[in-house]
Amino acid sequence: MAGREASSHFLLIHDIILLRYSMTNNDSKYKIIDKKDYQKYSLLSPFNEINQIPSQLYFYGNNNLLNKKNTKILCIIGSRKMTNYGKQAVDYLVSGLQNYNIIIISGLALGIDSEAHKAAIRYNIPTITFPGSGLDEEVLYPKTNIDLFENIIKENGAAISEYKPKEKSQMYFFPARNRLMAALSDLILVIEAEEKSGTQITARLALEYNKDVAIVPGSIFSAYSRGTAQLFKDGAYPVTSSEDIIDLLKLNDNKNIFEDLNNSNNKDLSNNTKQTHPLSEKEEAILNILKSPIHKDDLLDNQLLKSKNLSSIDILITLTELESKGFIKDNYGEIIRVK
Repeated sequence: MAGREASSHFLLIHDIILLRYSMTNNDSKYKIIDKKDYQKYSLLSPFNEINQIPSQLYFYGNNNLLNKKNTKILCIIGSRKMTNYGKQAVDYLVSGLQNYNIIIISGLALGIDSEAHKAAIRYNIPTITFPGSGLDEEVLYPKTNIDLFENIIKENGAAISEYKPKEKSQMYFFPARNRLMAALSDLILVIEAEEKSGTQITARLALEYNKDVAIVPGSIFSAYSRGTAQLFKDGAYPVTSSEDIIDLLKLNDNKNIFEDLNNSNNKDLSNNTKQTHPLSEKEEAILNILKSPIHKDDLLDNQLLKSKNLSSIDILITLTELESKGFIKDNYGEIIRVK
């Protein structure tokens, strides 16, 4: 694959550049963690499962985040040229993740990355940033996000880098940094991505590491939807609600899908499908209506779905998700439930 070759090429050059740097800075405010000690921290232990493990890491901020057990790591990334739709999508999705054991990580870049950190802070969700430079504010990249960086630390977040604190950013550092985020994550969520971008590299690294990748569907007319559309074709999960994220991270123990597993007497079709395929509220609402084949136009005009505040766009997106999961079949506009 061209993506894998490109990312490997960047990483090899990155390793050569690291050998050229030897600095003698005062690193006292940063926690230095050697490779042999990664297994001591639940956050860092996934590094032992990948190639090209960083020899050491610099950690700055809330030390408690290193050992938050039973916590899922959600990586949110996307285009630096964020649209208003992308900004709204970040806020909408992150707002529903409060009170769950989640840490949101991202790369401090302009656009979606920055908005992910800001949303995490706004909704009191721990966040960790991975800048493509050292952690000292003198070299931090991008400079325009120094205030955001300070706010992340102030709000009990943290920052991680494999580069010495005063090591300036290099173009090869970014794909190398991306592998760290991909390795640590339980789920990578891509919100807006161009066809060829660093976001694509992160997502493809995640797939190589057998991590789940999800995308937010976008307009077919937008250049920032081409990357996410390609990831969807490659097997990424479509996400349109916070519930979708919670289901993918297997955090929603209170939903009926888990209660049904303990009910041995309930063998109907609806519960069986829920046991094997976690469904969002939107998906359940549509499946409940599909007791017999219904034309798509009639679904779009269904009063019960409208009463649940499902717009035509919501219904069309949810139908796409249900078809990708194998629950329905679209037979020339007639929607048929198959399981």
